[in-house]
Amino acid sequence: MAALTAGLLLPALTVTELRLFDTVYSVLGGLDALRRAGDWLLFVLIFAFSIVLPYAKLVLLAWVWRRGRPSGSHRALELVEALGRWSLLDVLVVALVVITLRGNFFVRTQLEPGLYLFAAAALLSMALSAWTRRLARRHDFKSH
Repeated sequence: MAALTAGLLLPALTVTELRLFDTVYSVLGGLDALRRAGDWLLFVLIFAFSIVLPYAKLVLLAWVWRRGRPSGSHRALELVEALGRWSLLDVLVVALVVITLRGNFFVRTQLEPGLYLFAAAALLSMALSAWTRRLARRHDFKSH
C-alpha cells in the first residue's frame, strides 16, 4: 500500500515543451487536471483503475491474510485475481502517452519516481496475489 500511495502522490512524468516549460504530473495531479478540464469519462476510468481497484485488491488480500485461512477464501481470491488483471493498465496508458509525446519534436518527456513506484506496486500486488493463491491451493491439497 505504501508503494501504491507513493506512486500516486509522487511525480510520475515531466513534460518539457519547447525546451522551456516543464510540467510535472503525478497520477493524482493528472486526475485533477482531467477533472478541471471536464474530461469526466477519462477521469472516472483512470480513478477506478488507478485508485479504487488497486486499493480494493490490497484490502481484500489483507482481509484474506487477516482471516488466517487463505484456503477458505476462494471467492475472495477469485475476486483478487479478477482485479489483478487490470493492475498494469495505468502503466500501459502512461507508456503510450510517453511514446506518443516522444514523437513530437517540441516535447520531451522524462519518467519520474512516482511512475516506477506505481509500476512496482502493481507488480508486488500481482506477486502477493499469486503467492496467496499458491498457498491456498497447497493448503487445500494437504487437507484432502
